[in-house]
Amino acid sequence: MSRGIQQWLCLAVLASAGTGALAGMVFFTLPPAPKSSDGLSSPIVSSSHRFSANGLSSAGNLSLVTWADQVAVKLEGVTALPLPFAKGEALRFSVKTDTNNTQGRIVKAQGWEAGLLSQKLVIINSSRTEQEDLLEGLCWLLLNRYVVNRQGSQQRETHLGTVPDWLSVGIAQHLYPSLRSRNIRAVLDRWRENEALPVRNVFQQEYLPDGRWIEKAVCALAVDWLTAWEQPDPFFEAVFNRLAENEPLTSEWFMQSGLVPAHREIELEKSWDLWIARQQLLG
Repeated sequence: MSRGIQQWLCLAVLASAGTGALAGMVFFTLPPAPKSSDGLSSPIVSSSHRFSANGLSSAGNLSLVTWADQVAVKLEGVTALPLPFAKGEALRFSVKTDTNNTQGRIVKAQGWEAGLLSQKLVIINSSRTEQEDLLEGLCWLLLNRYVVNRQGSQQRETHLGTVPDWLSVGIAQHLYPSLRSRNIRAVLDRWRENEALPVRNVFQQEYLPDGRWIEKAVCALAVDWLTAWEQPDPFFEAVFNRLAENEPLTSEWFMQSGLVPAHREIELEKSWDLWIARQQLLG
């Protein structure tokens, strides 16, 4: 856990009924896994052939891959870049039940096998899985494809490309208007209380824990802010190329690359603060 997360622990909001600013927004209901193997179906592949799912009933598997296709289209709309999917590279969902631990959780995995990208998202105890954890896990894997696609064979062997959590979480939270509205309200509440929200800290969030946290709302607003200054495709091309070289996305790099309207740290933070203030006026 990074220092930035530790600084924000006191601002955590639990994902339970009546939690206020970060209360859940339903955008996809994941069906529970069948209680016995009799209810399972063969794996189902989405109409785009980009996703497959197993571990649920036929209707459940179909619902899952249909939703994943919708997320992929939304994500392509944000980046203005087509997601790279080669034949045989479908992202696989696997739904499992853990009777020893009833909590829901998401496990993400990817690897480079026989010249193909292999990605898997395991959903454990689906009836208790957080919707947003599922969305964020899917977006992390999909965004990684942009990075891996820009790597040479040696780069893939030594360090298979990934995006930092602040970027994947921020984009995931950007995809649904209900989440965006909720996040803006949450960040503005903190901003009005003069809580420090330095954007340089956002860029340090390489890893974020599961669950609903105020810093995830900040990440979403940071993505909105960053993409407001450049056309989506040049911005994301620069970001994915940088990550393909296994280089971090720092505030210094954003300023040097001209992707933000600032050349010094104080200008960067001022621009960020004014952006948050503007959301208050727009709301």
